Amino acid sequence: MVEIKALKFREVIDSRGMPTVEAEITTDRGLFRGIAPSGTSAGVREPKEKREGLRIGRFLEINQRRLKEVVGKDWTPVDLDAYLMKRLETLGTNFTTALSIAIWKTADLRPAGVPRPMFNLINGGKHGGYLRVQEIMFVPKDFKRGIWEAVTLFNTIRKALPRVCYGLEGGFVYPFKSEEEAISFLLKSMDQAGVDGDISMDFAYESMGLNEEKALKLAEHLIDEFSPLSIEDPVESADALLKLHGRTLLVGDDLTVTNAEYIRKQKDLIDAVILKINQAGTVSALINAFEEAKKWDLKTIISHRSGDTEDSFLALLSAYLKSDFIKSGAPSRGERTAKYNELIRISEML
Repeated sequence: MVEIKALKFREVIDSRGMPTVEAEITTDRGLFRGIAPSGTSAGVREPKEKREGLRIGRFLEINQRRLKEVVGKDWTPVDLDAYLMKRLETLGTNFTTALSIAIWKTADLRPAGVPRPMFNLINGGKHGGYLRVQEIMFVPKDFKRGIWEAVTLFNTIRKALPRVCYGLEGGFVYPFKSEEEAISFLLKSMDQAGVDGDISMDFAYESMGLNEEKALKLAEHLIDEFSPLSIEDPVESADALLKLHGRTLLVGDDLTVTNAEYIRKQKDLIDAVILKINQAGTVSALINAFEEAKKWDLKTIISHRSGDTEDSFLALLSAYLKSDFIKSGAPSRGERTAKYNELIRISEML
């Protein structure tokens, strides 16, 4: 339990060049900050942020006043999160997330294991254009060796492409003619780099612009052709998901939005869940969703957002929960490497 002696919200910048919220608390244990990430392809079920146009604007002052009563009191992270979740719609998930991260940094979280990383190396969809599939990922067998395999692969790809552009999550954007060409290029690059691992994809069905019949056909084709470890949000309906069941790990993101109730409803249709703090609203709500997923033997993937920051708390959270996987983009750009570098330090401790 800590006493919050002062609270300040400020507007800072995320990796997309967009404003986001930082919460700063002064406590009897020192000063702690948390920064809210933000998604580009946010699901329709996600809690909403508070913004005034592009900027955070007047909501900084409004929420500063609304939360005056938390100052001068003692809080545990769980108690403050419960207080914030009751006011999630009023405050906005960008404010509750930032403050929740800040208070959880006062806790003594002990890492239990380092998750298997999922590196988004080819960006499509809303993260980079050209491809309908939003992410094509390299998934090494473990973290300790895999982080350096990803670095080797990243540089192999950079040298192989005739021109280099980067997407929102630090991966490459290139005018491949099709998903098949992009995946084949990634597999060839893996051979050239001498690295071992799997590939995974994020369809982000809600924002990919295909009807479900076409998305299902594409998913079936890519599964048959490339045997991916997992596909995230390939389709939406139960009938379509059942046609893919057992052929690859089906991952819920927009389907489950880091919500224990949605996970419970979808548990028979999926094999894994994406877990994002700002999708849940607070760290405690994410932990509740994590525990619900584990109860049904679903794989867990702690995830960043396309609009992320130098805040590295996500790495510690993934190690504390001992999640199965972590997504934090490519092994490039400071907002992505902040998480991977923290996991390197944590892996040395373990």
